[in-house]
Amino acid sequence: MSRTTHIIAVDTVHDEIVAANPFAQALLFFRGGATGEEAPIRVIQGPRTMLGYTDNVGVDPQHNEVFVVQKWTNAILVYDREARGDVAPKRIIHGPKTGLDSARHVAVDPINDLLAVANRGAKNILIFNRTDEGDVAPRAILGGPKTGMTVHTVDLDPKTKNIIVPSGARTGRSGGDEGGGAGFVRVWKYGDNGEETPPRILVKGLETNGAMELIPDTQDLWIVGGKRPDLFHVYHLPELFR
Repeated sequence: MSRTTHIIAVDTVHDEIVAANPFAQALLFFRGGATGEEAPIRVIQGPRTMLGYTDNVGVDPQHNEVFVVQKWTNAILVYDREARGDVAPKRIIHGPKTGLDSARHVAVDPINDLLAVANRGAKNILIFNRTDEGDVAPRAILGGPKTGMTVHTVDLDPKTKNIIVPSGARTGRSGGDEGGGAGFVRVWKYGDNGEETPPRILVKGLETNGAMELIPDTQDLWIVGGKRPDLFHVYHLPELFR
């Protein structure tokens, strides 16, 4: 672990925590009840893994897979959840058709078989099929340069079939529709497509750095404050998105 570990994923099915370590170029797997300086139970690391600066991770406990976006090589790497050591990815999404451009975060919906990628370079969200492989075009693209949107993270809600995208206030000061230092949350529906497609829901005026976590069991959306890391905005999805 390191202080630059920004994203963890919790596997409630197998009671594990997965952390991405960008400096070690590794994925670390811990017991769900791990405390203190407890060592990981598995590590994916080495030249065959193709892991570079890895600052995100998504877990699919239903299909026993782990997903990682590589922003420097513009690739999505997929591993067996129980893999360990210097192992090659079981699938790779990579190539000019993918549209990947400095992607920062990946979310997986194992129920509806979808992947969503926060594609920071192109300022959009890419939607792929969960089982896609190779140089494949996304099935949908949301947002883009015309919107002025900045993207850091994305989440998928299998129950409501919502695509949830927060945008941080810090980067918003540079202009676009996020000028003035206000954070946004945009929500699209599964099946929406195109840069000109407006979000179904737009929450404005948030102080956020773009970090969030969806709790599927309670349907609560936690959004982290920007200048104040002790500040959270909490929304209940059935009420917000009905």
